[in-house]
Amino acid sequence: MTKPLTPEQKRANQVASMLEEFRHIDYGKALGKTQKTLQELARISRANEDGSVRCVCCWKLVIWNGGNCHGGHYIPREITGPTIDPINVWPCCVTCNKWLGGNLGAFRMFLAAEIGLTRLKELEARRREYKKWTLEELVEKRVAWMEEIRHHRKRLN
Repeated sequence: MTKPLTPEQKRANQVASMLEEFRHIDYGKALGKTQKTLQELARISRANEDGSVRCVCCWKLVIWNGGNCHGGHYIPREITGPTIDPINVWPCCVTCNKWLGGNLGAFRMFLAAEIGLTRLKELEARRREYKKWTLEELVEKRVAWMEEIRHHRKRLN
């Protein structure tokens, strides 16, 4: 009879499996999967016990996994440097994120209060940064975020 895998072994297997998957797909798809995982984490980690989360721009209450809640990026996803930085991704209602173009004025005011003006200016300075993540970096981030998401799913169920 085989012994059950330790958590470290399970994580190593997950990393190896995901790395193999990412090596067989386009880099943009690998980055997109990593972004989607971060967006999910941004929403679920800030949800209260009934699954509600406030839009950081208009403070509207939305369900974290409903169609009305996005993982909004202060610096757009097309800018590769901060695109998978958790400080750049926050819960945002669909109205603010999609129809109001991110509602950046309100988003900026929220970030200034939440992370401070110094960190906000550092984030904004990264707008011109180009970063091509290695597949290993993408996998490590994604696996870590998936572990956090599992924790929050248990918390909410």
